[in-house]
Amino acid sequence: AQSQDLIQLTRSGCAYLMQVCQLEHQLFEHFFPSAATSLGPLALLLDPLCTVLYDILRPMLLHLTSLDTLCDLVDIIKLEVLEEQLGHRGDVASGIKPTANRILADVQERLIFRAQIFLRDEVQSFTPLDEHLDYPAKLEQHANSAGGDANSAGGEESSEAANGGEEGGGDDSKRE
Repeated sequence: AQSQDLIQLTRSGCAYLMQVCQLEHQLFEHFFPSAATSLGPLALLLDPLCTVLYDILRPMLLHLTSLDTLCDLVDIIKLEVLEEQLGHRGDVASGIKPTANRILADVQERLIFRAQIFLRDEVQSFTPLDEHLDYPAKLEQHANSAGGDANSAGGEESSEAANGGEEGGGDDSKRE
């Protein structure tokens, strides 16, 4: 539930900030039409606003341990936010791009860190037990369980095939 909340917060926070950036861009163009071609001054004004989302998300990201959630966040920020939404809105919502890139970098860094911990704890420190290494016995057990299922299901067909496919014991015309 907590990971879904973080995913939803990321989506809605980025969407909201894009909308705010778009509206601020429209206001900037309205009040400063001559400066509207240069977005530098506007970017300076929007950066502190967008940093609020970063400040909210970063502590939550640092406590996140789920690799799946981290992968989902990378997809959301990279594909949905940076490519789709910023691609559709263009320069109008470009004020959020530096913040989205910082959030993406933090999520990717956390993902790499958690993947390294997973590999260390689950793969490198794995000590196999005797039952893990007794592979021929596992194959025989699997073959016996699969063979038992096939014999019980196909038992009636086998008896029909042995009788020539008919209930009377076979085809009498072939015996002559």
